[in-house]
Amino acid sequence: MYVRPGTTAQQIKRIIDYLDIKDKVDPFTRCLRCNSPLLPVPKETILDRIPLKTRTFCDVYARCQSCDKIYWKGTHFIHMQKVVKQILGP
Repeated sequence: MYVRPGTTAQQIKRIIDYLDIKDKVDPFTRCLRCNSPLLPVPKETILDRIPLKTRTFCDVYARCQSCDKIYWKGTHFIHMQKVVKQILGP
């Protein structure tokens, strides 16, 4: 498939549509570093790894089972949700 010029979101949407895999896309469930599945992790078990400011406003965390990277829904998450919605639609 030739990926036509456009924004990254437009290009991703074209690929998803071309491959007919929209129903298989499951955002925010895999590690951005190594692509392994993310698993919920209790906040109390990772307090030493969370920025102090983040601890006060976020209670839900996920951890990559392979590379041990920690994820949470910070301010960047809202922007990422908008991009995903732009790609996948309502």
